[in-house]
Amino acid sequence: MTCGSDLLPVRIIKEVKCEIAEPLSEVINKSIEQGICPENLKETKLIAIQKDKNSFKLNDLRPLAITSFFHQNYRNITTRG
Repeated sequence: MTCGSDLLPVRIIKEVKCEIAEPLSEVINKSIEQGICPENLKETKLIAIQKDKNSFKLNDLRPLAITSFFHQNYRNITTRG
């Protein structure tokens, strides 16, 4: 099951997309009008991934940022040219 930092499974979001489309677009449009990104959309979870499975050195880790499904879509909408 794939989840973002909000722990909502993408499968569930896709199942209710018709129900949440209008309220979500209102939030996004209001956010763009005001020039403010909702704080909860800015939350990101960082985890460390091993580059080499056989090494446990700190330098052999790479960061992986996990953002919410909504943040990814908000970012895509607001950065389109």
